[in-house]
Amino acid sequence: MYNRLNQIVLGMYVSTYIYCLIVLNAVKGNDNFSFVPSISILMAIILAIVCIIFLIFFIHQVSMSIQPSYVINSIRSELDKNIKETFSNQNSKVQVNIDEIIPEIEQNLKVRISVTNIQDGYLQYIDFSPLLSIAKENNLLIKIKIKPGTYLVKGALLAEISSAGPSEEKMISKIQSSFVTAHIKTTFQDAEFAIDQIVEIACKALSPGINDPFTAITCIDNLSAIMCDLAQRQFPEKYFLDDEDKLRIITHPLHFPGLIDAAFNQIRQYGASSPSVLIRLMEVLNTIHQFCRTDEQRQSVKFHLLKVLESGKCTFSIEEDITDLKERYYGLSSLN
Repeated sequence: MYNRLNQIVLGMYVSTYIYCLIVLNAVKGNDNFSFVPSISILMAIILAIVCIIFLIFFIHQVSMSIQPSYVINSIRSELDKNIKETFSNQNSKVQVNIDEIIPEIEQNLKVRISVTNIQDGYLQYIDFSPLLSIAKENNLLIKIKIKPGTYLVKGALLAEISSAGPSEEKMISKIQSSFVTAHIKTTFQDAEFAIDQIVEIACKALSPGINDPFTAITCIDNLSAIMCDLAQRQFPEKYFLDDEDKLRIITHPLHFPGLIDAAFNQIRQYGASSPSVLIRLMEVLNTIHQFCRTDEQRQSVKFHLLKVLESGKCTFSIEEDITDLKERYYGLSSLN
């Protein structure tokens, strides 16, 4: 329903159907009088022909949209857009020694208040702008305990507030309304969900009932492009400061090791018996390593490279496949 062509086709068919009913109602006749709106009937015939043309485009669209490569590219495009929005809105004002001043802030704000969830569902979105305003107006320090994508039951802990005194119910309600929950996940603030969708396609393709390593390799290629992009970006900080550079919010930001674990752990496990999948996985990890900027990122990639090598050694039955895997592993000069 979100596809523009599907919307147009549905609108054309519904409007043509209603128009034909109206024209049919206008046709009247008896022994003494008959009325046939010829122009209106001609228009109905033209609209019917147009609907048939649109049906052809619709069938083509449906046949393309169910192909794995199309689904993977759609998820990838949505994730790329959300990554740009998430990383462009990061909080850039962060003090180097901010970890050292947190105990002092908590000592001054001695009252602790728990904010709980008001309904079941997945946390889709955290609106930080009103949270920052509320924290500044009431001199609060808000520690967010969950991240977008987490499933929350009613009454689950959302955040802990450090305050100088008791807080009003109205303020707590405003804080709760900044956490948007629903019964489905979205990729808006949850990049890991989009990665999980691509991983799910790869794992299903590697199942014995389907046995489609080509689709799994397509997923690996798209995941490698995503991780190469993320490796070059400055990840959002976990701290939010107000316009006076005072710490107001502590949250759970995205981090590279967690995302690369989500991207490749399950694929390595499900594809352990497929030489083509593990060899391709080794190649893309080598590529990601070249884009890493920090030691933390490099160590995460090296960890996965070693795991892929160990998986191949344990499951490959042909020595040549193990040799190919080793050549790609030791081909990375920084690992020697």
